[in-house]
Amino acid sequence: MGVAISNCNLPNTVTKNRIPSDCMELGLGIHGEPGKEILPLESTSVLTNRLVKRIVDYCDWSNTKSVILMVNNLGTITPTELTLIIGDTLKAAHTHGLTVVRHSGGTYVSSLDMHGFSISILPVCTDPYCYVQLLDQPTAARGWTPFTATGDYLNTAPIKIPPSRDILSMSGTEGADSVSVKAVI
Repeated sequence: MGVAISNCNLPNTVTKNRIPSDCMELGLGIHGEPGKEILPLESTSVLTNRLVKRIVDYCDWSNTKSVILMVNNLGTITPTELTLIIGDTLKAAHTHGLTVVRHSGGTYVSSLDMHGFSISILPVCTDPYCYVQLLDQPTAARGWTPFTATGDYLNTAPIKIPPSRDILSMSGTEGADSVSVKAVI
């Protein structure tokens, strides 16, 4: 779910900012698609709580409360702002009963000059560490920010992940989640 205080400028077009200067747009698209609603500006702690609550209320969490959290810079958020947003998002996830096992923040999908961010929350699949194992793999992808192992949001103790299985050699007989991981690869 994304939020911004400015929409993006599309190449070869004249774009008028539809968001009033004292407001933010919730649910807008990275290509300039209008969002769900325009609201008065809020602090990042109130805003991230609002976004996480909407995600939690929308999804079915009956299988797991363990999640992977990603905060994406939509364009012009500074590193300091992004760090504060990540911290507030981790606190909001904890407040709403989620256990964050990995988190990251960076510019993954950008709309170049939009001043905003998005929050993505991925439930950890039934095979407890399949997505976690994929995110822990080294990569040479430019711009990819590695994920951080997360204890509880107060950082009292990091989560201990059991030794990994070789998920790339799974036959697909371990269940639907294993098959979907092979499809992603």
